[in-house]
Amino acid sequence: MKQNRTKIGLMLLALIPILEITANSASGAVALGHIADNISGLGRRPYGDVLQAYLRIHPLPVNGIPVDSILLGPFPITDGNVNREIWPSDDPDDWTAFMQHLTNGFNESLYLGHATYTSGGPSANVGRFEGPHPTMASWGLGEPDLSGFTIEFIRLEATGYSAVGKHYSYQRWEFWGSPVPEPATLSLLALGGLVLIKRKRN
Repeated sequence: MKQNRTKIGLMLLALIPILEITANSASGAVALGHIADNISGLGRRPYGDVLQAYLRIHPLPVNGIPVDSILLGPFPITDGNVNREIWPSDDPDDWTAFMQHLTNGFNESLYLGHATYTSGGPSANVGRFEGPHPTMASWGLGEPDLSGFTIEFIRLEATGYSAVGKHYSYQRWEFWGSPVPEPATLSLLALGGLVLIKRKRN
């Protein structure tokens, strides 16, 4: 009887869908989609010696009332971090709200931007310039967004960087995450676990 319970528990666990992926992160996250744009016209500015990159979401109005946009970043672009991973801890104030809109099932506007400021001076940005303002669906993130997924981190690449001219020419933001388990999957996992726990106690 005990052996049967063990077999049943293992069978239930085996029914959980397995997503075959090629991942290069310890969490098992996969690349879900990206936005990218040539921003050479934005990156070449005569002032400011520190470059930054950021993302902005414009939520849809609620009952006809405009909602404030949500900014993720800005994140410095320097010689040592033109290619970097951005995690929740890098922007704890805005990460949760930003990702809620990125995965809420609404086709909102999502666009990238570039900012500069002068080191050693005021903390306020000297200049801020934003690229195209397409919707999430037009970026190819899905119809209409990345709903059904948990975003774990973002990989930011800035190419064409010049430390002399203080500019870069291209941004690519790649979203990495994993599917949110469906209720049926969670139920199978819980049931299989309970069977195994009961088997162990007996």
